[in-house]
Amino acid sequence: MTSTPAPPASAFTVSGCAELLTSSLVTVLGSEKQLARIVRGVTLHDPLAPHAEVGGHLVLGIGLDPHSPEFPSSVSAFALNGAAAVIVKARDSRDAFVTHELAEAGCAIIVIRPDADWALIASVARSVAESRPTASASGVPIGDLFGLANALASLAGGAVSLVDYVGRVVGYSTLPEQPIDEMRRQSTLALQEPVPPAASPSYAALYRSAGAVFIPGSEGKYGRVAVAIRANGEALGAIWVIQVDPGGAEQTLALLDSVEPLVALHMSHARRAIAGSEQRSTDLLRTLFEDQGHAHLAATQLGLLPECSHFVVAFGLRDDANRTLGGGQQRLLHLIRTHAHLRFPWAQTALLGPAVVALVASDSAPAVREFAERTVRVSEQGPEHLACAGIGGSAATIAEIGRSYREAMQATGALLSPMGSRASTSGGHIAAFDEVRVELGLARLGELLSEQGLDSGDDVARLLAHDREYGGSFALTLLTLLNRQGSVSETAAELHVHQNTVRYRIERAKKELGIDLSDASARLWLWLRLATARQP
Repeated sequence: MTSTPAPPASAFTVSGCAELLTSSLVTVLGSEKQLARIVRGVTLHDPLAPHAEVGGHLVLGIGLDPHSPEFPSSVSAFALNGAAAVIVKARDSRDAFVTHELAEAGCAIIVIRPDADWALIASVARSVAESRPTASASGVPIGDLFGLANALASLAGGAVSLVDYVGRVVGYSTLPEQPIDEMRRQSTLALQEPVPPAASPSYAALYRSAGAVFIPGSEGKYGRVAVAIRANGEALGAIWVIQVDPGGAEQTLALLDSVEPLVALHMSHARRAIAGSEQRSTDLLRTLFEDQGHAHLAATQLGLLPECSHFVVAFGLRDDANRTLGGGQQRLLHLIRTHAHLRFPWAQTALLGPAVVALVASDSAPAVREFAERTVRVSEQGPEHLACAGIGGSAATIAEIGRSYREAMQATGALLSPMGSRASTSGGHIAAFDEVRVELGLARLGELLSEQGLDSGDDVARLLAHDREYGGSFALTLLTLLNRQGSVSETAAELHVHQNTVRYRIERAKKELGIDLSDASARLWLWLRLATARQP
């Protein structure tokens, strides 16, 4: 009896391809020898050229009907022309003509579900034909980036990180005994690169290279081997492997070059899946927050835990450039989503307007605050070091979740306002709604004064105009003085100026602008107008 020779380690087999199609697979039919055939290409079924050369190829049987009497002859024709396998759609392996006997008489048959996406199947087939190490695909479903990172780390012998095009760490290996350095530790903790790829010389060199590159270690850092991941000319991100032993860099370089097409497939699929999931979550959360008539339906589709209370936490960025470009918000969304799912039994996140919003299931307000504080603290290790978080009140029912959302958004708005540094007990980074209620009330009062035309033509209007024209600090000095109950020494300390400077500004405001600090009603109006003015 002869045994089937094992395929070379640098090739994908028909069975290896079937493993990649797990989410769409019904069954795989064929002999042991047929399933061990090496895949060398992919061909679309062309009814006008049924006898085309398909040696070693996966044939995508688009339009082939397993119920058709002509199906067996079609499979036989593919087999005679050297096809590695035929992929067809069927509900189950009992469909007419899809039998082991047919497969063993011709070539292997991979049966996929009727609702499978042929575009995805084609992408998998192309990646199989272009990639080599079969071990990298073993047991890793398409889009499982953490599983893929572990598989690659096992092959490379070094810790692996998968980073997308904006610097988010979307997958990393967790194999024991593989050394890492502080840079790798911090990036996986924050789930983002400390320097965005657009501003990193290492990424610039990587994206210029046609293949994998080796970056020697320095200053307590291990060396790295990396390759840019591309699909249809678009940069998706990069694989980074820690190279402890520089002598093994050549082998790691060859490995990364060989798996790049397969990793591109995984990253593309993961990105599409995440994008679709994010859009659905965003739409459902917006309905839950803003449409009471359909809130219960949205809650059911989101899978809210009815036995728990829920809190809304709204995260914002102080950096206008990051908010405008969107990259900062996307990195923050990725970080918040990961931390929320690790911390709570149920969580949903979405980018809504200027804020990244997290709805979490918890009966503990301290636990929610700790989550907000930790997320902001971790974000400081990346480029978004000016993040803040507003926390809405506990929502015991679905009807109360909209109120928690409004409170969280208002609290974040207060933190992002000029008075934000006074709006919380944590340096202006975290605030529950109750902590900023006064600031929010003053802001609303300022809007009412403006609507009634009471914010123009008075002493404060002249004071603010004077500061704008001459670059002065009269308004800030007087507001601080009133906040400090008239104490010149405390005002000077807060403003970091000499006490005589404070006295000089007060005298000038009195003489030049007619500011009266002796009358109690005038002082009240002055403070109210300065506290609600829409500028520092």
